[in-house]
Amino acid sequence: MDWDDEDEKTAVFDKVTEDASRSLLQSGPPPAAGAPMAPASGRLGGSTQLLSSSGGTASVPPPSRAPTPPPPAVTLPAAAPASFVAPAPASAATPSLPPPAAAGNRTALIAVMALLLVGVIGGVVLLLLPKKGSLVVTVANPSGEPVSSVEILVDGKVACSATPCRVTDLEAGSKFVSVRVPGFSVPDTAVAVKGGEESVFNAILTATSSAPTAAAAGTGVRVSAEGTGLELTVDGKKIGPLPQELKDLTPGEHTLRIAGNDRFEVYEKKVTVTAGQIETIGPLKLKVLKGLAHIKAGEGADGAKIMLVSGNDRRPITTLPLKVDIPADKTYSLVATRPGYDDYKEDITFNDGEAERTFEVTLNKKGQAPAATKTQPQAPAGGTTTKPATTPDKPATPPATASGMGTLNINSIPVSNVILDGKPLGTTPKTGLSVSAGNHTVVFVHPEHGRKARSVKVEAGKSATAAVRFP
Repeated sequence: MDWDDEDEKTAVFDKVTEDASRSLLQSGPPPAAGAPMAPASGRLGGSTQLLSSSGGTASVPPPSRAPTPPPPAVTLPAAAPASFVAPAPASAATPSLPPPAAAGNRTALIAVMALLLVGVIGGVVLLLLPKKGSLVVTVANPSGEPVSSVEILVDGKVACSATPCRVTDLEAGSKFVSVRVPGFSVPDTAVAVKGGEESVFNAILTATSSAPTAAAAGTGVRVSAEGTGLELTVDGKKIGPLPQELKDLTPGEHTLRIAGNDRFEVYEKKVTVTAGQIETIGPLKLKVLKGLAHIKAGEGADGAKIMLVSGNDRRPITTLPLKVDIPADKTYSLVATRPGYDDYKEDITFNDGEAERTFEVTLNKKGQAPAATKTQPQAPAGGTTTKPATTPDKPATPPATASGMGTLNINSIPVSNVILDGKPLGTTPKTGLSVSAGNHTVVFVHPEHGRKARSVKVEAGKSATAAVRFP
């Protein structure tokens, strides 16, 4: 056998032996846990048999050294799961856990969370709480004007004594509103009040059915005053020139104000009006603040030296007639001198309600009886008349008798208020008025067209008429 054949056989042997060994290792079951390992001779015997069966001859060389004993068997716990991991050796490093949080930080965190929880609960409570509302009550008379004196009740409790009335902090729901005004009635009304909103109730007064006569007569005032240019204001509302009669006021207290002429002091008064009644105020005589003196020349005044004197203040009067304002807070006198005549002196005064007067300068020759003083008030529209003084040797005119009376008829288109010689008579027409014979002044006052004055002369036993047309 040459070396080439020997090499081929050896290669075949090695390959067969390697394949058989692999087959044996893959097909054989692993030894049971705790079972002793098979001896090496057994393994070798198997290899020999495999080689013999293949037709080859092999010899097993003796081992050159003693075989290494198998490692001791390790018995695992029977209850250990398949995923059991053996503990690491003592020499291995063990990882340490993080240290626990400090106790103070934990307490602060809990406190913050508690505060947040309380805030959330408080907000929810506020949202769920019912909101309160408010109520406004207004009251007007049948003409639609506000009422100054009234009693308003909400759910039986007095809320206001004037209008408009505003009630706040009311629980949501229906509220019973009662309005009390003497002579008028308003049925109790249920008004819905909504939370967070303002409700409004407008009450209109109606006259009570128990007093039809009173309602027909009217509720108000009748006001008149002496003087010109005076106007009436009630509760701050301008009514118009005097005289005036109001029949549609609400019962209760009202404020009257009379002004408009700077010569008179402003008059203001509170009056209580009763339902179904007309209160009469006047004729009023207002205090004069500044008078108007009409000075004219009388008998013997020609060539006289005339002066207006107040203390050391002496003002000469060179021309007559003359109109001059006289303040009421000072005392003035009219003085006149003329050679051969008695001196003339008269105090200039103004009575309440009389802002204009006429003064006539009259001088008498010395040694003669004094002539009648002809000082008389100026009697324009609304003015008053003062009887002239008389001298002893010239007796006064006897009072008018029936034979010295006449008849006066007064009328206007349209209807107006009328004043005869300073005395209010009401509205036109006025017929068959019995007046003394002589001159009379009639003033017609219309609320829109103003005033008109007429002078009329009435003869004894005859009739006269004073009439105007507006405008």
